[in-house]
Amino acid sequence: MAKTIEETKTAYATLEEDSRKVILSYLSRRLMKVEARAAKVEEERDDMATMNANLVADRTWMQNFSVVQVANTILDALENTNAVAGVVGSAREAGYKADYIECIAHVNVVSAKKFTD
Repeated sequence: MAKTIEETKTAYATLEEDSRKVILSYLSRRLMKVEARAAKVEEERDDMATMNANLVADRTWMQNFSVVQVANTILDALENTNAVAGVVGSAREAGYKADYIECIAHVNVVSAKKFTD
């Protein structure tokens, strides 16, 4: 009887040790997955911070060099002057005077220069 009790205790201890090993290996796998996910999240957070910094820089640039200034620079460019004059002439010839006046009204809002028909 004592031998059976001793064998049972030994078998129980072995099972308990095996159970601990299984639990530890399971927890180790889960911990590695969580650490990998945390590293990925941190990398994505750094990417978002970089993107945010770029957007802030773009916003600052647009505040300093407003879209109106950029549009005026493009419209005042020598190569665009002839093209704009051609479009205006074509619009007048085609009989779209009302649309042309509406367009000029929109341009006048944006531009400090006043265009006339």
